Amino acid sequence: MTTIHDQIRVLTDADFRDLKTWIITEETTRRAQEPAIKEAAREAKEEVVAEVTERLAEKDVKLKPPAKAGDKPRAWKPWHPLDTATHFYYGDLATNGGKTWRNVLDSTRAQLNVWEPGSPGIDERYWVEVVEEKDEPEEGAEDSPAETEPAKPTAPKVAPYKQPTGGHDAYKKGDKVTFNGDTWESTIDSNVWSPSDYPQGWKKV
Repeated sequence: MTTIHDQIRVLTDADFRDLKTWIITEETTRRAQEPAIKEAAREAKEEVVAEVTERLAEKDVKLKPPAKAGDKPRAWKPWHPLDTATHFYYGDLATNGGKTWRNVLDSTRAQLNVWEPGSPGIDERYWVEVVEEKDEPEEGAEDSPAETEPAKPTAPKVAPYKQPTGGHDAYKKGDKVTFNGDTWESTIDSNVWSPSDYPQGWKKV
């Protein structure tokens, strides 16, 4: 096997002088400066991270939710961090699919509702449809049997279990879902498991 020493021995005098100069000057200097270069790169990276963090913090201050919900519906559009027209907080109204919806996700108004109203799996925990009130019948008009009969209460719709993706859509204690043909109620907060994965977190109702 040829070693580096063997390779050096066969060099011409001119090549050997070039190699010697490179080792003594360029490579020795590079190796001496390498720790300082790495430290400078690390400090520069930390400065960039700090600057980005500061700018994001400034944007968070500017994008705080309004104190009150708006009383005019806005057309729903997918959320964009810098477009306040796409920011829907608790109580805000949105129009989508020819219907008007009210955001009921977080009464503290701290969390944005980024889910599309009326889409599959998005139930009354996120949006509720706003139904227009019907006009009162004219005075003297006879009430039809359908109008005089009391409305029958309907059981609240229970949505199928949907695997949460994090704390923002985890099930709260008391939330109900359907799973494998049965209805289950969460017995804990921040529940991100299905009834089969963590039976202690659910009870069949």
